[in-house]
Amino acid sequence: MTKLKLKNGELFEIQPELIQVYKKAYPLVDIDKQVAIMAAWCISNPSKRKTKRGILRFVNNWLSNQTPELSGAYDTQSTSYRPPEQTENTTTENRINQLKRARI
Repeated sequence: MTKLKLKNGELFEIQPELIQVYKKAYPLVDIDKQVAIMAAWCISNPSKRKTKRGILRFVNNWLSNQTPELSGAYDTQSTSYRPPEQTENTTTENRINQLKRARI
């Protein structure tokens, strides 16, 4: 379980059940690593810490910003940028099939 420091100094504990929900919602994101990074961010940015009311929105927004774009601009094996393949013969249907195969 990871705890995030709130604006009032209290710690917000992210329950294991919630971690599992995030892992299903963001399968390409290393949730455990990102939660650890969020915890460090909260410690390092005391003036930007979130309230108990806003912490779950913060977590969800953080994770959604870590999700590789559907455009294929990110390598699913790492977070490094790679330009999407562009050819004259690439159609929308071909691109959809590429994305489906990449998620398997």
